Amino acid sequence: MKDNWRSALVESQATIEIAAEVLTNSSMRIVLVVDKHDCLVGTVTDGDIRRALMGGISMKTAVDEIMQKSPITVNSGDDRKTVLQLMRQKDILQVPVLDTSQKVVGLEVMQDIVYGATRENPVLLMAGGFGKRLQPLTKELPKPL
Repeated sequence: MKDNWRSALVESQATIEIAAEVLTNSSMRIVLVVDKHDCLVGTVTDGDIRRALMGGISMKTAVDEIMQKSPITVNSGDDRKTVLQLMRQKDILQVPVLDTSQKVVGLEVMQDIVYGATRENPVLLMAGGFGKRLQPLTKELPKPL
């Protein structure tokens, strides 16, 4: 889950211009539109902004005019496998994480789930040849790497 997801939050009366600035300045590809209690009311992506501009909507218009009012979300208790399956099924790259009161508590990003997984298995990497170049030193003592 993204640590800096709060930088993607805007209130529903924020303008499209502010949402575009948030998209530009944050590392996210989504703006999470929230009420005064941080409960999710919608999402805005760069595609939503593009479609609005192509439709003649002003950048001074409130984001609640163009936001997705029923975005796909996951629950805070959902495991990574469940989140990943949903993202693949719905073909989305990021998904808001909500608690039981619909308050935003995080943002899952496909790239972080797929590439950010840590592995717990120990690894020993050995490299080198037969040590002939440094003989006779390497006859009794292996060369340091």
